[in-house]
Amino acid sequence: MSRSCFRSRDSHNIWMTGAGKSWFSQAAMLAGLPLSTWVREASISGDSLSISRSFETKEADKAFRLLVNLSVRFLIAGGARTGTVEQTLAATAQGISDGTITTAKQLLEALDKVVPKDPEFEEEFKVATVSQAYLARYYLRSLEMNVKKQPDPSFIPNDDQQVINLEHILPENPEDSWPEFTPEMAAAFYRRIGNMALLLARSNSDLKSVAFNKKKKVYSESSYELTHQLATFAKWTPESIAQRQATMAALAVKTWPVVVK
Repeated sequence: MSRSCFRSRDSHNIWMTGAGKSWFSQAAMLAGLPLSTWVREASISGDSLSISRSFETKEADKAFRLLVNLSVRFLIAGGARTGTVEQTLAATAQGISDGTITTAKQLLEALDKVVPKDPEFEEEFKVATVSQAYLARYYLRSLEMNVKKQPDPSFIPNDDQQVINLEHILPENPEDSWPEFTPEMAAAFYRRIGNMALLLARSNSDLKSVAFNKKKKVYSESSYELTHQLATFAKWTPESIAQRQATMAALAVKTWPVVVK
């Protein structure tokens, strides 16, 4: 099963009211929302599928929080899923439609056998690459919120690109100041999550392809903890990226848990 199975290619319009609306918008932003797959695979209309209509308010809120976390896990580790995924998604969609699934706990139980578990998710996160900037910003901001012990780290209320920029420590076109990377290595590591950081737009405007030892000063002054930590690295190498990403992977398991509280 390819990861594209979990990504919505077409716009979808599921109208709803109540507590789940903001969480649904968050999940839809991830472009890996299982609901959109359910609509396609099970041919169930958006209105009949709407969790906010089928679930009590508190349960709808829990369900959409859960779907945000599941969407991230499918996006990161969904590539190894089997053909049972479509069947499970269709059956779960039908359960929501006919009223046999009415709680977040029942939703998780219905999806449990196809959800990437913690060890798999962590291992896949260690080597994950991200091509879409909006997804990378979402991942980094969620991890940042978890580091700072803020509530609901998987929920990001906004993503203002005029304020927050996505920084690639190793630039896309490294020059002579990056001797640790051959062109082939640079291409392989540029889009690794461990090579990305958040910076205020004004801090990122002049960095471009400057050497790591010059970038470190900017990182050290960042209010983002994960970015600030970059200043502790003596140099930036493939091993540095792998080390940082392994730390982020362990944090990711806690940021996007598969639990219902």
